[in-house]
Amino acid sequence: MGSEMCIRDSLLLAIFLHFPPSLLQKYERRLFELILTRLQTSKSPRTIRLTLLFFGFYTGKISPAAWSRLLESLQPGMTKMVLIQVWLPNVQMAAIAGGMEAKACVVGLTRILCEYRELLGSAEGLERWGGVLKGVLMMAAPEAGKEDGLGKGKRGGGEEEVDEEDAWERQQDVQEVSGEAVFSKLHFASAGEEAYFPQVEGVREGGLVSFVAQQLKGFWASNQGVNFWPVVEKSLSPPQIGVLQAAGVRL
Repeated sequence: MGSEMCIRDSLLLAIFLHFPPSLLQKYERRLFELILTRLQTSKSPRTIRLTLLFFGFYTGKISPAAWSRLLESLQPGMTKMVLIQVWLPNVQMAAIAGGMEAKACVVGLTRILCEYRELLGSAEGLERWGGVLKGVLMMAAPEAGKEDGLGKGKRGGGEEEVDEEDAWERQQDVQEVSGEAVFSKLHFASAGEEAYFPQVEGVREGGLVSFVAQQLKGFWASNQGVNFWPVVEKSLSPPQIGVLQAAGVRL
């Protein structure tokens, strides 16, 4: 069952990769509705991981604006809910899976970070912006965030504290995601990682950090009137800040 789901989702990604967006527009709203319905009925690590993979791929390839527009057409406020309750609390799954999954989520969230203007209009929005930046670095440079608290919510999102029973359940989740990551890497290998976001260099060679740094430099340049340092300092750990500085990002 799990492998069949992965195959269906990989076929879905292939369709969005090779077909012109104009041919897919009339099916997108229904597709998003089905994806969210699946997530609502099954909050297993597999379902969450495949949902994040698709959202990362869609946002990275199409745009954050299109992603948000579709979510808001289903229910007002859905963008914030998905971002805060589903995507950010579970970035650790993509970090564990690595490879194309981490790549898709990093590219998608980085575009949200730098292009989704709704995050910059209020103090609350800037706080969420800091959470997105933290989530991006959790995946792009997981070694710098191993002691961070992001991703410790209960399965399926949320910010509740984890008790002993939840801790045991999380351990099983990590084992399941780690095992599925092996299948995922073998399955997607036939397409070639370079087929997905070829502008981003190899994940293992630090290409994700380089991509994030490049995008942030452009973002700083176009928002020189905003002081992001307090948000960065509050949201990131010293090792994560060091990763950005080593990549040439002036904070």
